[in-house]
Amino acid sequence: MIEAAGEEFYLRVAKGVRDTHAKALLTQNGHEERGHAHRLVKAIAAESGETFVLPEPPRSQRSFANTAREESRHGERDAQAVRLIAANG
Repeated sequence: MIEAAGEEFYLRVAKGVRDTHAKALLTQNGHEERGHAHRLVKAIAAESGETFVLPEPPRSQRSFANTAREESRHGERDAQAVRLIAANG
């Protein structure tokens, strides 16, 4: 589940940031990603009646790099969507 991996992504990025405010914002995003994952697990259980266990976040550099690229693209597309909505409604 990408939300579980997103937590690791944000926490690793935060470790490399000097600015304490930016570090705090990234860390908060990471924790919120884990919260999203837990809510999705509850939704899956409610809809399917089956138990779903969150996977551990990826720990390999390759998995982390893939997740980082995906999360970056999500942010870029979100920003683009916000600009388009603001301009065009």
